[in-house]
This record gives sequence, structure tokens and C-alpha cells, in this order.
Amino acid sequence: MSSACGSLQAANIGSVTGSATYDACNSDTISISANQVPSATADKQYSVQREVCGDGEVIVQVLSVSGGLAGLELRADNAPGAIKVGLRTALGTSVQRFVRTSTNGAQSSNNTTA
Repeated sequence: MSSACGSLQAANIGSVTGSATYDACNSDTISISANQVPSATADKQYSVQREVCGDGEVIVQVLSVSGGLAGLELRADNAPGAIKVGLRTALGTSVQRFVRTSTNGAQSSNNTTA
């Protein structure tokens, strides 16, 4: 990731039971585990994040998923109803695009065949 302002940090969004393992200095591999179901207006997830300042580039490769989804999400903040946009996959033939355009508003999503 380029233009990073800070180091990697684990984030518990919406009071979730979960964990993350990663090397803060070498972010090549990140493992995340969580067990919650979100609603359309309130996220429940465990994530690893880093603030990006200015222009940046992010490359994500999902290597495995077990019983959930994994991908990339850009958020306004860590509140459960934050404005956000992202892509996620269960490593099948489809990718889910999702967006929340207003704080505490409903998330909309769309599945696309990869």
C-alpha cells in the first residue's frame, strides 16, 4: 500500500467477537476471524485497517474464505453505520459490490459474476 499514514491496526466494528493476526511492518498476509451477522444499517465485523493519506494504491488478494466474505472496504470511520464502499467475495464465481451513502442508512449491494 502506498501513501500510508499509519501502521496496521485491528478494528472491532459493532461489538463483534473476533481476532486478527498480522505483521504491522510487513502487511503481505493478514488473517481475520469473526462470527456475527450485520444488519443493512449496522455493521458487525472485525477488520484490519490503515489510514491512507493523499493518493494511494491498494492491492488485495483473497486466498481463502470459510463461511463468510472477504475483500476491501473503504469507510468514513469505524461507527457501525458509517458511510462505506467496497468489494467482497466468498471465492466463488461472483463478487459483491456494496455501498452506504448516508450515515446509518441502508447498505445496498449488487452481485456481479467474476
